[in-house]
Amino acid sequence: RASFGAGPCHEPRSVNSRTHYPLPGVHLIMTDTNDRVDEQAKQELVLGVDIGGSGVKGAVVDVAKGERIGSRYRIDTPQPPTTEALSATVDEVVDHFGWTGPVGCTFPGVVRDNIVRTAINLHPSWVGVDASAVIGTATKSAVTMLNDADAAGLAEMRFGAAQSAGF
Repeated sequence: RASFGAGPCHEPRSVNSRTHYPLPGVHLIMTDTNDRVDEQAKQELVLGVDIGGSGVKGAVVDVAKGERIGSRYRIDTPQPPTTEALSATVDEVVDHFGWTGPVGCTFPGVVRDNIVRTAINLHPSWVGVDASAVIGTATKSAVTMLNDADAAGLAEMRFGAAQSAGF
């Protein structure tokens, strides 16, 4: 959990507890594994969150290199996985990292322009919802939502075997 003098990750926190550092001039994010990310390097970083039917996983990702920075964190998907319950779980993941930057979020259903079109493995309350807005409100972060398989394909094109295919 981020150690900025705040309580456990499951306790509610105000926006200010995530948007300031404990001492002037301190520009580090610290996680359970004592991973440290310099604030200047953070410009290339996104908190990646994968929403799944059984778990919600998060990790800091260097999007320029396609590499995970530090450890991932997982919380069981709440049951039932309603918009309210699941967005609160995503907020717990964001809080775990003390994250204040952009969040890239994948979803196990059809997503078009941040709108969930299907949610077979989750709750029907997600269908028709602007997931980036709902999760963005819960996390107080800029959120981009994408189908999980689409995200995997894009990553493969940019960083994997499909690079050489000229996409």
